[in-house]
Amino acid sequence: MAVVSLRELYSSLQKGMDQEVEVTAKVLLHKAAESNGFIRQDVDTALDSMVQNCTPIRSMNALLAGGLCLNAAVRKCTARHLATLVEKIGAGQLLSGAKDVTPRIIPVSLQVGTGLFTRNQALGPAYAAVPVLPPRL
Repeated sequence: MAVVSLRELYSSLQKGMDQEVEVTAKVLLHKAAESNGFIRQDVDTALDSMVQNCTPIRSMNALLAGGLCLNAAVRKCTARHLATLVEKIGAGQLLSGAKDVTPRIIPVSLQVGTGLFTRNQALGPAYAAVPVLPPRL
């Protein structure tokens, strides 16, 4: 019930939930490790609502802060939503360095793209759209 409530809050309040995104995303990602498929599905839907309705950079920071753990289900969920955000934000914005995301997303894109998160290899092409290093480096 709480997961569905968070989904509704993300949908209703949209950017008004930005201040709470990091805390709520960590809780949702923790619930993504549950063995119950219905709970995982509700968590995935709530995180999708977060990605669609909250500020993309804040959502990305929240996913990076709470989703890179040892649990494969959590990593898969995080990778899927990060891929959506990478497409939504675009490579230029991510690599501009303006929002302090660049140093955090590049290692994750390398891990997902090279298969260090083996169950998430299918999401690697989504991250391949983001150039890993600027030409000058």
